[in-house]
Amino acid sequence: SAEIRRFFPGLTIYEASGTAPHPVPPGTDLVVIGSAALAARPRKTETGGKKFGWVGELAKIGPKALIEHRGHRRSCVVGRGL
Repeated sequence: SAEIRRFFPGLTIYEASGTAPHPVPPGTDLVVIGSAALAARPRKTETGGKKFGWVGELAKIGPKALIEHRGHRRSCVVGRGL
């Protein structure tokens, strides 16, 4: 995220960590998240469905893009729009 901050200093960036989801802070423009967190094993819901932890939290911010960093295949950037 240091490179993102350098080129886009006005954006609010949240660095997600772990496979258990956390609410994305209000006003966040970009979320940097590990691909392992996105691919984490889904948990079963009370109704027998599946819940993909971080996917639900990221959907709440209404992302416009998902950018996978293929240079080292370990992080993605999710953005609401620029």
